[in-house]
Amino acid sequence: MSAGDAAQRVALSSKLEQLEYEAKKAFEQYDAVDARNRLAASELERRWNEKLEEIEAVKQRLSSLDGRRYSLSSEEEERIRSMGDHFAEVWLSDHCPPTLKKMIFRTAIEEIIVRTDEDQKTL
Repeated sequence: MSAGDAAQRVALSSKLEQLEYEAKKAFEQYDAVDARNRLAASELERRWNEKLEEIEAVKQRLSSLDGRRYSLSSEEEERIRSMGDHFAEVWLSDHCPPTLKKMIFRTAIEEIIVRTDEDQKTL
């Protein structure tokens, strides 16, 4: 999955969570309105239905991202593993600029945790 797809998935997941919250609130408002007030009830029902439709659209977009996932062939997997075997020499090569190294770091490292050691005054 490309980084763009991953970012899009995170954004859509957040949007889905927000829409589900808004749909819940819209339902609660609709449920609390006096049924005799038909104009208010129909407007609140319309808002609730809009949120439900938006939720369905976001879910469809998320499922389409799942469908676009790409499986590696055995040759592609072997080429990637081969690159990993030669990683040290590529990393230390003069032909590997710092910008490429930064890109590799950002792709490979998800989180860095730093702990302090007061006794040895180190991180």
